[in-house]
Amino acid sequence: MRTIFKYIATVGVVWLGFAGVGFAQPMSNEMAQGIYDEEVRKKRAQQQQGANTDPSAAEVRAWHERERKIQAEIAQHRATPYWMVIGRDWGNKKIAWSGGYASKERAIEWALSQCESSDCRLIATIANACGVIVYAHENPKSISDIFIGVDPDDKKAAAKAMQSCEAVHRKNNPDRCFYSGIQTKHGTAFCTGYDYSVYGQQ
Repeated sequence: MRTIFKYIATVGVVWLGFAGVGFAQPMSNEMAQGIYDEEVRKKRAQQQQGANTDPSAAEVRAWHERERKIQAEIAQHRATPYWMVIGRDWGNKKIAWSGGYASKERAIEWALSQCESSDCRLIATIANACGVIVYAHENPKSISDIFIGVDPDDKKAAAKAMQSCEAVHRKNNPDRCFYSGIQTKHGTAFCTGYDYSVYGQQ
């Protein structure tokens, strides 16, 4: 999860009103603009001076404390298994998946809810890694026509899936195995976990 901090510097605008006998004449536009410009100049000078001032020891300690908290949160997320479940809706000939869940049962529930037919079965569960699908048939008839490689590196996952398929079908038809064209946020890989920005689902 990336956190982007935006720092917005604002320049205060001061409206000055004068009353009294000595200022009976209305202020001209030139005078008002001059006062405004002077206030802006002062404000910018103060900001520039502050930017060139070294942070205090207290500010440095506070910064380090915030950094420690952020790193602790990152370490906790990386240590948490965030699950993805991939299913096959055989009735509609589609792949259904759902990921980023700390509970595998919850991931299964959501993946199955994506199916449109009653003939829906799980084909893979993945945690903090990527899965890549290889088919051994253009229109898979059974689970034996589907091969899935799993690895933290999506390229290695793809290689594993292809090797698994070719190990079974090499003798009969070496060109039978091909990658699934299903598009996810990680190309054709199904990735889940903090390092893939797929996590924290309830």
